[in-house]
Amino acid sequence: AGMILGSATRNPGLVRVLDEILTTEIGCAFYTAIIPEELVGQRVADLQDELRRNHKATVISIEDKENNLTVNPTYDKLITKGDRVVLLGNHCPKGWESV
Repeated sequence: AGMILGSATRNPGLVRVLDEILTTEIGCAFYTAIIPEELVGQRVADLQDELRRNHKATVISIEDKENNLTVNPTYDKLITKGDRVVLLGNHCPKGWESV
Protein backbone atom coordinates (compact mmCIF):
# COMPACT_ATOMS: atom_id res chain seq x y z
CA ALA A 1 0.00 0.00 0.00
CA GLY A 2 2.88 2.37 0.79
CA MET A 3 4.31 1.92 -2.69
CA ILE A 4 0.95 2.78 -4.25
CA LEU A 5 0.65 5.91 -2.12
CA GLY A 6 4.20 6.97 -2.98
CA SER A 7 3.57 6.39 -6.68
CA ALA A 8 0.32 8.35 -6.51
CA THR A 9 2.15 11.30 -4.97
CA ARG A 10 4.70 11.36 -7.80
CA ASN A 11 2.13 10.65 -10.55
CA PRO A 12 -1.03 12.73 -10.02
CA GLY A 13 -3.05 10.90 -12.71
CA LEU A 14 -2.43 7.52 -11.08
CA VAL A 15 -5.23 7.94 -8.54
CA ARG A 16 -7.81 8.28 -11.32
CA VAL A 17 -6.38 5.23 -13.13
CA LEU A 18 -6.47 3.10 -9.97
CA ASP A 19 -9.98 4.28 -9.19
CA GLU A 20 -11.11 3.21 -12.66
CA ILE A 21 -9.41 -0.18 -12.34
CA LEU A 22 -10.57 -0.94 -8.81
CA THR A 23 -14.17 0.24 -9.20
CA THR A 24 -15.68 -2.63 -11.16
CA GLU A 25 -19.18 -1.18 -11.38
CA ILE A 26 -17.92 1.73 -13.51
CA GLY A 27 -14.56 0.54 -14.76
CA CYS A 28 -12.47 -2.48 -15.52
CA ALA A 29 -11.59 -5.53 -13.46
CA PHE A 30 -8.87 -8.16 -13.33
CA TYR A 31 -9.69 -11.59 -14.76
CA THR A 32 -7.64 -14.79 -14.80
CA ALA A 33 -8.18 -17.27 -17.63
CA ILE A 34 -6.48 -20.21 -19.25
CA ILE A 35 -5.13 -19.12 -22.63
CA PRO A 36 -7.04 -20.97 -25.38
CA GLU A 37 -5.32 -23.82 -27.22
CA GLU A 38 -5.38 -21.94 -30.54
CA LEU A 39 -2.98 -19.33 -29.11
CA VAL A 40 -0.42 -21.89 -27.84
CA GLY A 41 2.90 -21.44 -29.64
CA GLN A 42 2.14 -17.83 -30.51
CA ARG A 43 3.79 -14.78 -29.00
CA VAL A 44 2.42 -12.52 -26.27
CA ALA A 45 2.17 -9.86 -29.00
CA ASP A 46 -0.42 -12.04 -30.74
CA LEU A 47 -2.29 -12.60 -27.48
CA GLN A 48 -2.27 -8.87 -26.72
CA ASP A 49 -3.51 -8.11 -30.23
CA GLU A 50 -6.35 -10.65 -29.84
CA LEU A 51 -7.35 -9.24 -26.45
CA ARG A 52 -7.23 -5.57 -27.49
CA ARG A 53 -8.90 -6.02 -30.85
CA ASN A 54 -11.69 -8.41 -29.85
CA HIS A 55 -12.18 -7.91 -26.11
CA LYS A 56 -10.81 -4.44 -25.25
CA ALA A 57 -8.52 -6.05 -22.65
CA THR A 58 -4.82 -5.82 -21.74
CA VAL A 59 -2.35 -8.51 -20.65
CA ILE A 60 -1.07 -7.91 -17.10
CA SER A 61 0.78 -11.18 -16.48
CA ILE A 62 1.20 -14.77 -17.61
CA GLU A 63 1.66 -17.75 -15.31
CA ASP A 64 2.76 -21.14 -16.63
CA LYS A 65 1.70 -24.56 -15.35
CA GLU A 66 4.76 -24.63 -13.02
CA ASN A 67 3.43 -21.39 -11.43
CA ASN A 68 6.23 -19.21 -12.85
CA LEU A 69 4.76 -15.72 -13.01
CA THR A 70 5.81 -13.08 -15.55
CA VAL A 71 4.35 -9.63 -14.94
CA ASN A 72 4.32 -7.35 -17.99
CA PRO A 73 5.66 -10.12 -20.27
CA THR A 74 7.73 -9.19 -23.30
CA TYR A 75 5.98 -9.37 -26.65
CA ASP A 76 8.29 -12.12 -27.92
CA LYS A 77 7.52 -14.53 -25.04
CA LEU A 78 5.94 -17.71 -26.38
CA ILE A 79 2.66 -19.01 -24.98
CA THR A 80 2.72 -22.63 -23.81
CA LYS A 81 -0.07 -25.11 -23.13
CA GLY A 82 -1.74 -24.46 -19.78
CA ASP A 83 -0.56 -20.86 -19.45
CA ARG A 84 -2.90 -18.57 -17.56
CA VAL A 85 -3.26 -14.88 -18.26
CA VAL A 86 -4.27 -12.12 -15.88
CA LEU A 87 -5.95 -9.47 -17.95
CA LEU A 88 -7.52 -6.11 -17.32
CA GLY A 89 -10.82 -5.54 -19.08
CA ASN A 90 -14.55 -5.17 -18.83
CA HIS A 91 -15.16 -8.93 -18.96
CA CYS A 92 -13.44 -12.28 -19.30
CA PRO A 93 -13.44 -13.19 -22.99
CA LYS A 94 -16.34 -15.45 -23.97
CA GLY A 95 -15.24 -19.04 -24.42
CA TRP A 96 -12.11 -18.62 -22.29
CA GLU A 97 -11.94 -20.80 -19.16
CA SER A 98 -11.91 -18.47 -16.16
CA VAL A 99 -9.87 -19.61 -13.15
